Amino acid sequence: MIALQPLGAIKGREGYMAVSILHRVGLPVPRCCHDRAFLSVLLLTMDYREIYRTRAAEYHRLVSAEDADGALRRAIIGVTPLAGRSVVEVGVGTGRVTEILLGAGVAALEECARVTRAGAFHIIIETLGTGRESPAPPNAGLAGYYEHLEQAHGFRRVELRTDYQFASPKTAAETCRLFFGDAFAQEVLRRGWSRVPECTGLWWRTRPDAP
Repeated sequence: MIALQPLGAIKGREGYMAVSILHRVGLPVPRCCHDRAFLSVLLLTMDYREIYRTRAAEYHRLVSAEDADGALRRAIIGVTPLAGRSVVEVGVGTGRVTEILLGAGVAALEECARVTRAGAFHIIIETLGTGRESPAPPNAGLAGYYEHLEQAHGFRRVELRTDYQFASPKTAAETCRLFFGDAFAQEVLRRGWSRVPECTGLWWRTRPDAP
């Protein structure tokens, strides 16, 4: 069985989701998630429920443009085969990752936490920077969280590019503005990006046997 957790929706601006998901997959919350840098991200993050309630069309346009080359699917299959597997997906969101899983031949799919057995795969998907061509945590809070996953819980990291592809720089700026802010939109226009760079991390481990 695989437990797959896609954390990010507004790449590079997350905060509170990391704490929530650590609780939901049964991991202790590291001290870094309570520091000032991490909490400052929390205060800037748009409420996901508000996005789905009032900005669904705009959000759909954003995520439809993401991962133009299909790197995420290849990365998931690269760490574990999916055909015939049962998957527990926590935080389905728009269903973009769900579509990847079903297209890869997953036999059973459900959204539920803490139901995987020893030997199951755990996968966490998070941002390593939107508007960046090289992967790096976008803030100190997330850097500490990623370090905690790797050092305290044995997760391994795979880094990949999941660029957004839009019809034009103008469309890219208009679509990104709501979720990443005016300064980011202006940067898109200044650089003439119809393809907006994005780096993503995929953390994975095999669940340890119970003591």
